[in-house]
Amino acid sequence: MSSIKRTVLFAHLQDIGVPHHLGPAIASVTAATTEALIIVLVSQLFHTGESTSNHVQQWDHVQRLLTYVYVKATKAAQDLGKVLLDISVVLKDPSESFPSNFGNGMDMCFRIQDGASI
Repeated sequence: MSSIKRTVLFAHLQDIGVPHHLGPAIASVTAATTEALIIVLVSQLFHTGESTSNHVQQWDHVQRLLTYVYVKATKAAQDLGKVLLDISVVLKDPSESFPSNFGNGMDMCFRIQDGASI
């Protein structure tokens, strides 16, 4: 799997807590990717139609979530000497559509749901 240059990892989240259950999958996909990794976290909790005050209340949780995912992927990349691996994290409401060109140029797509790779 080391010939995978560009990867997308989709993970569905039931809550906005730190997703420790995603750690092994993030590390594995990071290890298999050589150029760019996009981690898409999908949850109804990322719905943008709610009030601004709700977004402010959730900010600490979102910040912890993003920190965990970025640190997990970055550490895995650095441990393997992949300091230039491009890592992006996208928060997505499942009711929103992706841009028509999303995923163009990607070599592999992984999906995790309920803590299990699919």
